[in-house]
Amino acid sequence: MSAGDFPILSGLRAAGPWPPWRAQLVTFGQFVGSWDMDVRYYDDAGRCTYHGRWEWSFAWILDGRAIQDVIVSLGPADGSAPERAAGGTTIRYCDAASGQWTVYFLGAVSGITTVLHGGPAGGNIVLEGPDPDGTHNRWTFSDITHDSFTWTGLESPDGEKWWRNQLMLATRIS
Repeated sequence: MSAGDFPILSGLRAAGPWPPWRAQLVTFGQFVGSWDMDVRYYDDAGRCTYHGRWEWSFAWILDGRAIQDVIVSLGPADGSAPERAAGGTTIRYCDAASGQWTVYFLGAVSGITTVLHGGPAGGNIVLEGPDPDGTHNRWTFSDITHDSFTWTGLESPDGEKWWRNQLMLATRIS
C-alpha cells in the first residue's frame, strides 16, 4: 500500500486552519511547509557535539484544529552520510479560550516523549515542559520571518540553571 492510499492519512490531513480559530492557529500555522535545517547539538559545557542537515515539515491536521510536524535527519553537515532517517514527530494544538498551546513530541528514535505548554512571548514562541526523567525543557522559536526562524532547545536539571543543548537554523523550502 502506498502512502497516498493509506486511509489514516486522508482522515488526518486538513487543507488549512479551522476558520473559527484562525487567529490563534497562526502561531504555528506560519510554519506549515518544509524547512531546511542546520542542526547543532551541544554538551553542558557549550561544545558542539553534532552538526547536521535535517528537514522539518509542518502540516495542518484534524480538520485544521492542530498542526503536526515530522523532522528527518539528512545526515552530518559534511555530507558523509546522506541517508534520510526519521527523527520524531510533534502534534500541536491550541486551547482557543486561553491561547495556550499544548505540544506532544514523540522522539521514536531517541525514545523521548515530552509534553510542553506555552505560546507567543513577545516576538517569540516559548514552550516549556519536563522530559520523563524530570529534565526541564524550554523550546524557543525566535527570529521568525516568512522564510526563516531559529529554534533553540534549553535544558535544566532543576529549572534554575539552563544550558543550550540544541540550535536549529531554518530556511523555508516550500
